[in-house]
Amino acid sequence: MLREDSRRASSRHQPEQRVTGRNSHRDAQQGFSLLEVLVAILILSIGLLGLAGLQAASLRANQNAYFTSQSNLLAYDIVDRMRANRQAAQNGGYNIAIGDPLPTGDDQAAADLKAWHGLILNLLPQGTDEHGNAIGGGAVDVADDGVATITIEWFDARISEDEGGPVRRATLVTQI
Repeated sequence: MLREDSRRASSRHQPEQRVTGRNSHRDAQQGFSLLEVLVAILILSIGLLGLAGLQAASLRANQNAYFTSQSNLLAYDIVDRMRANRQAAQNGGYNIAIGDPLPTGDDQAAADLKAWHGLILNLLPQGTDEHGNAIGGGAVDVADDGVATITIEWFDARISEDEGGPVRRATLVTQI
């Protein structure tokens, strides 16, 4: 027991030791160094660039989905017009290829094709290929058995050649 008491007494009488100076533990923990701040900013900027890339890809995909939806609606629009005028459709009155001039007649089929082509031009982007040929429009082909193939084409400059090129097409095959 004497030993424990002597240890306690000796520890009580020793003066406190303080470490002072530039390299003390307390001074080192007061703030961040400039290097740590720069590394944190670098990591944050890389993360933000990644988010910006994801946002750009998302916008491109959403715009492409929008144009595809519009082309589907336009394809069903001309199908409805042909079903309302079934005899003219089965006789080839609605047949037109992409790039063909619009019909000039006064019949219902010519009016439907003009209105439909106007909707395509208003709702989908148009452009030109590397040879200066126009890209965009619609084609209708009604076979003798009443099967109609509707193709709608539009130009999307944001799509690279690796992704199939800037020409986009949607095709609908249906029975009239």
